Amino acid sequence: MTIKRILGIAAGLAASMAIGLGSAAAADQASLRLNWQLLGFHAPFYYGVEKGFYRDEGIDLTINEGRGGAATAQALGANGDTFGIVDAGTLIVAASKGLPIKTVMSLMNSGIFAVVAREDANIKTAKDLEGKTISITAGDALTALFPAVVAANKLDASKIKLVNVDAAAKVVAVLEKRADATLGSVDAQSFVMEAQGVPASVMAFDDLGVSLVGLTVITNNQTAEKSPDLVKRFARATQKTFAEAKKDPEGVIA
Repeated sequence: MTIKRILGIAAGLAASMAIGLGSAAAADQASLRLNWQLLGFHAPFYYGVEKGFYRDEGIDLTINEGRGGAATAQALGANGDTFGIVDAGTLIVAASKGLPIKTVMSLMNSGIFAVVAREDANIKTAKDLEGKTISITAGDALTALFPAVVAANKLDASKIKLVNVDAAAKVVAVLEKRADATLGSVDAQSFVMEAQGVPASVMAFDDLGVSLVGLTVITNNQTAEKSPDLVKRFARATQKTFAEAKKDPEGVIA
């Protein structure tokens, strides 16, 4: 067979492949809104995109940073994103206010809400919260559910001072000793504090008698009803992403 003949066959194959690719169904465009600014827990999603796990399920996924679970819930309620990561506590509060959202899969079965304190504030038990100052953000699920912590531990709410600040300033208030503790999560504020040289202590709501499901994937009710196959494919890709991430932690970190 001559070189000219071989090249002709190759060109024909390339053309047929191009036609096949052109006729293939385009991937569904979808976005995922995180629950907060980038944290270690979010790394597997980027890993899954890079490894093609979402593409293999016919999904072209864009990942957007979050500004708190409440903001993510609102974005999903307005159909601003296809999927979002929200803790169950925030979902409960959002749904009670009429936002048309629902959970489609659970990522973390234990709740992430916590009281995060300076270690030198000596908050080791729920009773130690009395006489202390806690920085909060009015309207968020943490603050809405904190009375359940007070009730579960039979605390005197009048002895706990709550200082309302912007979400981004809660840790700053603790670092500057304007508050002894803040309402946060088990996977975030303590690391920020310790990176600033301030040892921290963490008491999860789960350990304080208020058990909740942790982080979940939510979507708008309309998406769940009109695109159930997209939801299933996203869930499959996410399950594979986390399974493979466990096998390759160094790759996830990278």
